[in-house]
Amino acid sequence: MVRRFLATVLLVLVPSGLYAQDAVKHLVKGVILEDGHKEKVPLSFSNIFVTDADGAMAAKAATFDDGTFSFHLADGKYKMLVENTGHKSRILPLTVSGKDLALGNIYLKVGEEIAAASIEGETLIKRSGTRVIYDVSKDPDADKIDMSKMIAKIPEIRMSAQNGMLKYDDLPFSDIYIDNDKHGLINERRQYPMEFIKANHMKQVELVLPGDLEYNNKMPILLIKLAKPLPYGFAGNLEDRSSTKNEHSPSADAVIHTPFIGIGLGYQYSHAGPPELTDKRIMEITDDSSFEQRIEGNESSGHKSNTHSIHTDLFRSFANNRINFGASLKGSFAESSSFRESSTIINYSDGTKQEDNNRVESISKSPFRLNASVKINGDFGKMVGKRNKRRKNEWRLEYSYNDTYHETDESYPSYSKLSTNEAKEHRATGVLNLRDPINKPILSGVSIRAGYYDRYYDILSTCPTDTNGLQYHQQVPFLDVTALGSIFNKKLGYTLKFVGEYLSNEGSFLNGSVRSPLDYGSFNINPMVGLGWHIKRGILSAIYSKSVSRPKVDQLNPYEDRSDPYHIRTGNPFLKGSNTNSFVVSFHYMPAPKWFREYGVSASFSRTTDLVSRVVTLLDNGISKISYENIGQAEGYSITANSSFRVATALTIRAYATLGQSFYVLPSGMNNSVIRPSGSVSISWDPDYFNTNVSFDLRPSSASIQTSKIIYEPSINASISRYFEGPHLGISLSVQDVLHKGGVVESFIHYDGFTQHDFRERLGRCYRLTVYWRFGRFEETGTKVEKAYDM
Repeated sequence: MVRRFLATVLLVLVPSGLYAQDAVKHLVKGVILEDGHKEKVPLSFSNIFVTDADGAMAAKAATFDDGTFSFHLADGKYKMLVENTGHKSRILPLTVSGKDLALGNIYLKVGEEIAAASIEGETLIKRSGTRVIYDVSKDPDADKIDMSKMIAKIPEIRMSAQNGMLKYDDLPFSDIYIDNDKHGLINERRQYPMEFIKANHMKQVELVLPGDLEYNNKMPILLIKLAKPLPYGFAGNLEDRSSTKNEHSPSADAVIHTPFIGIGLGYQYSHAGPPELTDKRIMEITDDSSFEQRIEGNESSGHKSNTHSIHTDLFRSFANNRINFGASLKGSFAESSSFRESSTIINYSDGTKQEDNNRVESISKSPFRLNASVKINGDFGKMVGKRNKRRKNEWRLEYSYNDTYHETDESYPSYSKLSTNEAKEHRATGVLNLRDPINKPILSGVSIRAGYYDRYYDILSTCPTDTNGLQYHQQVPFLDVTALGSIFNKKLGYTLKFVGEYLSNEGSFLNGSVRSPLDYGSFNINPMVGLGWHIKRGILSAIYSKSVSRPKVDQLNPYEDRSDPYHIRTGNPFLKGSNTNSFVVSFHYMPAPKWFREYGVSASFSRTTDLVSRVVTLLDNGISKISYENIGQAEGYSITANSSFRVATALTIRAYATLGQSFYVLPSGMNNSVIRPSGSVSISWDPDYFNTNVSFDLRPSSASIQTSKIIYEPSINASISRYFEGPHLGISLSVQDVLHKGGVVESFIHYDGFTQHDFRERLGRCYRLTVYWRFGRFEETGTKVEKAYDM
C-alpha cells in the first residue's frame, strides 16, 4: 500500500512540478531598430540568441517585419545576442525577476557584423539574393503553432483574409513544393491543411522571390523541407463566391491522409449570367475609290452558362518516403446559351444609307470527359553536403491524358450551323536532377528533362451554305538541359539552359469543298543564359532567352463567324510560329529605412519574327474582317520600376510603373510605333482584426498592333476581409471597377483605307462576397530522416 501511495503521489507531483516550472516563465519582448534615423526604422530578419549563466542556450527568436520579437524565460540572469546582416552585433545583459520584461527599443548601428565570443547561435532566418531561408527546426515555437503561422513569421508573408491563401507582398504563390515535390496534401491550390498541422513537421521553409535564376519565376515560390512525415488526418474547405452581376461559384474540397493512401476530392459549380452588353463601332473609309464612306455598327450580346467540375487526387509514399506516387482524375460538364444581335448602317458617297440587322442564338454543350495524370518520383545516389544536409539525386516520370469535346448549335435568321470541336493529348515526361554532380559550387546542379507529346484536333463546322474545319495531328519530342552554379565565392550565380524540340504537323483544313494539307516539320533550339550578382541587400541580374510560340488551334481553325455580316471573324490555317529573342537586365534592392522597404528597376528588349497578332482588314462592300496574321517583325523596349513603402506598422503602399515602346511592320507594309506607359498603386492596411486593400490601375485600353492612339481607362478595386481563427471562418467583400457604373471603353485603330473607333461597354461596378470555412484534424507522426534539396 505504501509503495502504491508513493507512486500515486509521484505521478501527481512530478507533472505538477513541471507545469509549475513552465508557469514561472515570463514574457520578454522588444523592438530592433536601426540607429541613426529620426524616425523609427525596424529591422526584420534580425536573429536573437539568449544564453544562461552556464552558457547554455535558453531562447531563440527572430524579428518580424515591424522589428518586434518575443520569447519566454524563467527567473535568472542571461546574455542576449542580437544580429542583423549589415549591422554591428550587440550583446545585452538580461535579468528576469518575477514579472514580464519589456526591453523597449534596441538600436543596431550600420556596419560589419561583430562575432560574439561568449555566445554562439545558429541563424534562424537569413536572406541571400532571391532566397529567404527560415530554419524552423531551431524555432522554439515549432511545437506550439501551426504551419501557416510559422511560415507567416517570414517577413512580408501573411495569410490573405480575402481567400485564406498565403501571399508574399500581396503576390500569391505560384508553386508550393514539399521536399522538392508537388504533394497531394499541401500545394499552392490546397493550403488549408497547414492550419491543422503543427509546424514541427517542417525542418526549413525557403521563400523563392520572383526573378530567381533557378526557377525563372514571375511569382513567389515556397519550398518546404520536412523534419518528419506529414501527419495522418483529414481537412476540408467549403467556399462560395457570389457577385451582383449574377455570377455564383460554390465549391467544396476535402483531403484525407491515411497510412495506406491519401485522397483529395473537389467539386465546383459555376453559374454565369451577366447583363447584356453592347459594343459600338464606327469605321471611316479613307479610300477615295470606295463607294462606302462611313459604317456604323452596334452589337449586343449576352450569355448564360453552368459548369460542373470534379477532381480527385491520390498520393502515396513508399520505401521509407524515398518513392512518391501521385495520380489525379479530372472531369467537367458544361452547357451554355448565348445570343448576338447586330445592327449596321452604311453611309454611301451619294448620301444614301442602308441598314441591316441580324440575330444569332446558340446553345453549347460539353459532355463529361475524364482526364487523368499519373506520376512517380524518387531519389538515389550518394548523400552529400555539410552539416548533415543530405542532398540526393532525383528522378521523376509523368504521364497525362486530356480529352475535351465541345458542340455548338447556332441559329441564324435563314439557316442553322452546327460546330464540333474535339481535342486529345497524350504527354509523357521524364526528369533527372543531379545535385552537386562535382561537389563544388561552380556546378551545383544539372537538370535533364525529356519528353514527348501527341495532340490530335478534329474541328468541323457545317451549314447549308458552307463547310469548314480542321484535322490536325501534332507530335513533339523535346529535350531540356539546365545547369546552374556559382563562382566568386557564390556571389555570381548562373543558369544555362538548352531546349531542343522537333515539331511534326500532319493534317489538313477544309474550306468549302477544298481540302488543303497542313504537313510540315521544324526543329527549334532555344537557349537561355542567366547571371545574378548577389549583394547584401539585393541582386543584379541579366537574362537572355530565345523562345518559340506556336499559334493556337482556335487561331488556325478556318471558321467564319458571320453573326455580324459586316464584321466577320475568321481563323487562319496558314499561320506559322513566332520566334522571340529577349534581353532583360534588372536590379532589386532592399534598403534599410522603414518607409522605403524595397525597390526594383529593369530594362528589357525583345525582337520577334512572324509575330501572331489579330488584324482588322477592309473587304469589298464595306465588310471588315478580323483574323490573325504573321505580321513580320516586331521590336519592343521597356523600362519598369517598382517600389514598396511602409508608412505605418500595418499600412503598406506599393507602386509599379512601366514605359514601353513597340515597333511593328504590318502585313500591308505599314510601320507602326506605339508608346504604352502604364502604372498601378495598391494600398494595404492590415490591422489585427481585418484586412483592407485598394488598388488603382492606369493601363492602355487597347493592345492592338494597329493602334496609333492610346486611350487610358482608370480602374479602382477595393476589398475588406476578416478571418476568424477560432472557427476558421473567412469573409470578404470586394468592389470591382469602383469608378464606373457602366459606360464604354474606347479604342482606336488605323490601317490601309480606313480608321476605326471601337466603343466596348464595360460590365461596370460589381460587388462580390466570398465566404469560406475550414475544418480538420491531424495526428502527430514520428521522426523522419531530414532531406535537403536546395541548391
